[in-house]
Amino acid sequence: MGQIIEFPCCLYCHSNQLGIFLTGNNNPMVMCDECGYACRASIEHFDQPLTKVSIC
Repeated sequence: MGQIIEFPCCLYCHSNQLGIFLTGNNNPMVMCDECGYACRASIEHFDQPLTKVSIC
């Protein structure tokens, strides 16, 4: 049976220390503070507190 994840986590290292940023094309991205892995932000990321928000 599947497992329910309360907080979004890094797909690579499974840390929940994530930050969100906007690219030059205004695409929201999430970056892991632990390993630096970045991926496109999903709706789960916007429902949880993030460590930092920045615009690049």
